[in-house]
Amino acid sequence: MATEMNPSIVSFNENNNNNNNNNNNDNNKLKGNQVLIRVYFIDDTHKTISIDPTQTTGDQLWDLVSEKLGINNRDAECFFLWAQNDEIEWLLFNHQNISDVIKNWGILKRRYCEPVSEGTGIISKANKTLSKKTGVLEGKLGFLTIGKKSGSKNQNNAMSKAIANDHANAHLKSSFPTLGEEGHFRLVYRPTSVLPISVEKSITTSESTHLFYIQAVYNIINSNYPCEEDIALKLASIQLQVQVGDQKPEHNEYFKESLSRYIPTHLIQKHKPEEWEALVSPQHILLRGSDSIHLKRAYLETCQRWQYYGCTFFSAKYVPVTTSFFLQEFEGKVSIGINGHGIHIIDPKAMKIVSYHYRDIAAWDSTINSFSVQVAVRNNKQSDQIKIYTFTTLQGELINDLMHDWLNEEWSKEAKNTNQQQFSQSMDKTIPNSNQSIINNSTNSTTMDTSVNLQVSNQPILQ
Repeated sequence: MATEMNPSIVSFNENNNNNNNNNNNDNNKLKGNQVLIRVYFIDDTHKTISIDPTQTTGDQLWDLVSEKLGINNRDAECFFLWAQNDEIEWLLFNHQNISDVIKNWGILKRRYCEPVSEGTGIISKANKTLSKKTGVLEGKLGFLTIGKKSGSKNQNNAMSKAIANDHANAHLKSSFPTLGEEGHFRLVYRPTSVLPISVEKSITTSESTHLFYIQAVYNIINSNYPCEEDIALKLASIQLQVQVGDQKPEHNEYFKESLSRYIPTHLIQKHKPEEWEALVSPQHILLRGSDSIHLKRAYLETCQRWQYYGCTFFSAKYVPVTTSFFLQEFEGKVSIGINGHGIHIIDPKAMKIVSYHYRDIAAWDSTINSFSVQVAVRNNKQSDQIKIYTFTTLQGELINDLMHDWLNEEWSKEAKNTNQQQFSQSMDKTIPNSNQSIINNSTNSTTMDTSVNLQVSNQPILQ
């Protein structure tokens, strides 16, 4: 019944019965340090792969998963492997052995999830030449990008235990998340943290579109992308059509029982389940016969209109600059989103979003316990007003790292555009005017002109 209700998931999930049998057979074939690990997707489906964790790097495992999904090299560049649990999400570094990820997981938790004494932050100027930070932890860890995972903590803990039991029942050798306290996390294959939206839009294969789609659904349901009720209804109807197909009477009860999979957390208490069903069902009926891949792209196109689309999110608490409750811009807990546009401060409960482009960011500061950012507020006056936002968060250093990476990406793009313009100008000066006759030119002259053109065209665009 579950398979019939979730046809779009089947392509990435493995049949449980066959999978258990295959795992038993594979266990007999495993050699040396090989183990079976499950690489998950953001919708909790998975693929099982045999590796030697002491030899296999994040880059090699990424390549194995991409090949298993049938994703080509160009599309695969948009995705990578994350290690995540209830509290943190960590983007693996290319050269890391999987065994190192396991050994250092406890260090990561202590550093980014447990309160520590305040340290001294270093100010970062937006107009300063920045180099990519590759922080080292215990000599083994590389660039980190971590954000607090949304959702119910109890549900996530229960899910972790269920997964561990599932691994034990399948007789999987030591693997995620069956390594006790330190191993309670899992590897997830999903979009990488620095992915320009123009690149994402250029990817049109069904496999990649599905991965972008389930990531968008995850962010909608967990209110990382807060939206109004009318948009939520539209997206829920699309998701229903993708999941169960054309509307049937039995789907009404399924929808009410699975409401948390379709309605954003900041809206779900607004109506009773039967009221939500009455609101979504008519829109679901209108989508009868629609193609699944087209619906996924329509879902994505709706989300891609928002400035905060494609963000990596970090949990934080806003520190007000005034003691007056009515003058405080945010109320306590917020999400800080970082993407190619800039920084986004989101309070989904209040449906409040404040966004600033990188060009409006004057400076930012991060410590082990906090993050602050100075922005220029544009007005009609001659001088811009500087505004400071301060947050308490254990992941300030990681927000800083990700902002550095996005700025490097944007500046590389600007440098490429500048060099392309200079290249075009050079070509305009070198290539003869189309109105000029070159018939009377000598052979040597034509050859020399061609040689010059080839030299110009072979110059690297980025010096």
